[in-house]
Amino acid sequence: MVQKIIVALSLLLFSVFSFFFLRFLCRASWLERMVVDYTVSPVDVVSLIVSAVVTIWIGWYIAKKLTEQRFEKDLLINDLRQIEENVTRIKQTFENSTRVDISLIASQVGIIHQLKQRFCDTNGLMNKDVSVAKLDSAINELYQYTTDFDMNYVLPENVNQVLLNQKCDKAILNVRELIILVNNR
Repeated sequence: MVQKIIVALSLLLFSVFSFFFLRFLCRASWLERMVVDYTVSPVDVVSLIVSAVVTIWIGWYIAKKLTEQRFEKDLLINDLRQIEENVTRIKQTFENSTRVDISLIASQVGIIHQLKQRFCDTNGLMNKDVSVAKLDSAINELYQYTTDFDMNYVLPENVNQVLLNQKCDKAILNVRELIILVNNR
């Protein structure tokens, strides 16, 4: 609201100053002494055309580069978001299930590893230098904690939820750190 008022006042002030400046020009008879030359020089025409073409080309090139960079960032960020979603899914499985299938958790962690590897490969293709060592460590800790049981199924009450939440949150924070790092490059 304040910005709209400032813009409106600025426009009003500009209009008033423009009006007084034009009145000054008319009173000083500057407009009467002004002479317009209607001859066209070929050098001026060529200069205008070259300037217009160069301006359009530079604008197109900059817009194209920005679009390509945003596309590359989106590819990397989408993989990281999917990793975060899968970690959240593992956390919710332990919170909401009456009996957790360890093979399901192992397959979800496997999907996380595949997504991480795809992120690393894409990162390598784009020649970006983003280290995933902390994320890899957090995912391995999560895998060890969620699959280190003697049975195929585990009851959620047999799992330390606080420790599970810490491991999941550590992985999620590492993912978000990478998202911020990728987005700022």
